Amino acid sequence: MNRKTSCLTDEQFDTIIEILENGTSLGIIKPNKEIATILTVTGNCGLRIGDCLKLTMNSFIKEGSDYKYNIKEEKTGKTRSFVIPKEIYEILQNFANTKQLSFNDRLFKYTERNIQKKLKEIREYLGDEYKDVSTHSFRKCAAMRIYKNSGNNIELTRKYLNHSSISVTQKYLGVSDDEVNEVIKNSVHIRKGA
Repeated sequence: MNRKTSCLTDEQFDTIIEILENGTSLGIIKPNKEIATILTVTGNCGLRIGDCLKLTMNSFIKEGSDYKYNIKEEKTGKTRSFVIPKEIYEILQNFANTKQLSFNDRLFKYTERNIQKKLKEIREYLGDEYKDVSTHSFRKCAAMRIYKNSGNNIELTRKYLNHSSISVTQKYLGVSDDEVNEVIKNSVHIRKGA
């Protein structure tokens, strides 16, 4: 049975990453900076966890002063060629340098199962407010930030997520038909005197 995956708030995102970076008092949860890095990338780039775990430094191409993804998404087979935020690229570059990885080496040695297991430990520690958190919550968090920062532009968000239709994105973000209908009703503009 699949359980519902929640979208993280920025506060929940920060709490989980802080626990992963520093552990908890009395050592109940040990720190894991690599998983913190993986989830930071996923939560800022909107990548599915499987695509994130396959990244190498060759997964990016320089274009002007930016770097862009040069990957094919595992689930959809679609190419992802959006810009990677400079701050995230620098985190990955520093990570690769610290681990002395070549440009062809996979950046991360974890499996999705390993990460889910660590998240389960954190969910249990943090309680009910985190009960529906999974690796996919981080992708949803990135999507919601894009949606809000674009002025609720669902088409832009759909494109960012590489979804096939707006209805998929709408469902993904938890935007109901009633919410869309309300925005439509409140968005009427008729020229005066018409």
